[in-house]
Amino acid sequence: MKRLVNSDTLLGGFFALAAVILLRNSYHSSSNVFLLPGDAPPFLVAQLALYAALALSLAILIKGILRGGVQIGETRWGPACLMVLLLVVTVLLFQAAGYLLIVPLAVLLCCLILGYRKPVPLIGLAMGVPVATYLLLVKFAALPLPTIPGLEF
Repeated sequence: MKRLVNSDTLLGGFFALAAVILLRNSYHSSSNVFLLPGDAPPFLVAQLALYAALALSLAILIKGILRGGVQIGETRWGPACLMVLLLVVTVLLFQAAGYLLIVPLAVLLCCLILGYRKPVPLIGLAMGVPVATYLLLVKFAALPLPTIPGLEF
């Protein structure tokens, strides 16, 4: 058993479990929605993303099992606790402040916590990732995201 415990098996198992739970909830929620013949299921895009996340998680888990025996380094609890706190605050402020205000700030703080210090890639990530996901979700998939209060576009 000790041989199977490494960072890949822990992360792969955790994210695979999270993906399975979210998939189950998405199917349960979508069963309560009335659909006309020919309509796409309401959570189709989210379910496809969750299937992709599940496949990647299982690949990481299998890699960890096959690799085996590699010791996990000493955990730095400070950054880990800061990341959890950042995620909790982001979720709490997400609806009130809007996606395009909270997510760039959260990505920037996440990069700083993880130790990225080069300003050009840091600002590129903080602006590029949220804008790209916003365009993908809102403009192409027509999924609503919280907007900045008083600013509609």
